[in-house]
Amino acid sequence: MAGESSLTLTYQTLLTSTLFGYLDSNRFFDNIADATPSLGWFMENQRFQNGGERISVAIMHELNDTAKSYSGYDILDVTAQEGFTRAYFDWSQYSVSIAVNGDELTANMGEAELFDILSGKTDQAEISLADKLSTDTFTDGTGNDSKNLVGSAAFNDQTPTASTYASINRANNAAWRNNAATGVGAIASNLLSNLRTQYNNAVQGKAGMGSSPDWITTTQTVHEGFESLMFPFLQYTGSATNDNSVNAGLSNLRYRQASVNWDADCPSGELHIWNSRHLWLVVHPSRNMSMADGGFQKPIDQDALITQILFKGQYVTNANRKLSVIAGLT
Repeated sequence: MAGESSLTLTYQTLLTSTLFGYLDSNRFFDNIADATPSLGWFMENQRFQNGGERISVAIMHELNDTAKSYSGYDILDVTAQEGFTRAYFDWSQYSVSIAVNGDELTANMGEAELFDILSGKTDQAEISLADKLSTDTFTDGTGNDSKNLVGSAAFNDQTPTASTYASINRANNAAWRNNAATGVGAIASNLLSNLRTQYNNAVQGKAGMGSSPDWITTTQTVHEGFESLMFPFLQYTGSATNDNSVNAGLSNLRYRQASVNWDADCPSGELHIWNSRHLWLVVHPSRNMSMADGGFQKPIDQDALITQILFKGQYVTNANRKLSVIAGLT
């Protein structure tokens, strides 16, 4: 397989009489998977739904137009009102398999065991599944015959007036459209003004809708551009350790109430503004990155152990207008 090390040895006196030396800490080191901060944010705020053919939330998309002033014996408007509908979200399911054969198990014993191979392969599988979920967080759900997660490319559509999301046609339902600014251009001159507008757009709403975004995710390039724009406002102080050092970096970047982060899986030139009160990862509790029932199983015709780690969930919003996307940043 690609990426594996290759070693050719000629066993003469030294190699015949001397063991290899290993610098190891009883674990392997992940050299491939990206960090997954956006997925981590969703996992921290996840909600659970035990069962159900689909996930459904009720939404209000029109106001009651009988609200008006009156005096004396005016006839009051008692027209029956509608204005409610339901958004439907299909489940997405993911799996990753773990397999180890008897030869590997018996070799991975005693003094020859640098790390437990079952634990190592389980860690590898969990990291691989999280990496796949993180990648699909920023897609539209049409991948793999529409089995993938319906991610930010759908709930933060760059053209929300011409798409259907969660079974609701946005073309004729303006209340179910996210906010979008596209073709924005240069970060240095255009980021802050667009960020201000799109953040304010996502604040709109009364009563229980009157909340502000709390998470902004973007690319490394855009994040570094945002950080450079913040530098003129820095004040430098000496280190508390009195070693004459000054910390010139910025950590925990924020824009108003929202933490600003970068994610390697975020598409180029995009910045997403999200609100944890109105955007969640809904997970089935029996498929929350959990091992399949029964754990490792031994096939009747193989000297091996096999299992899967399973996930079942979907990204869900009850107020699409509380989300914003900025695209085309350069």
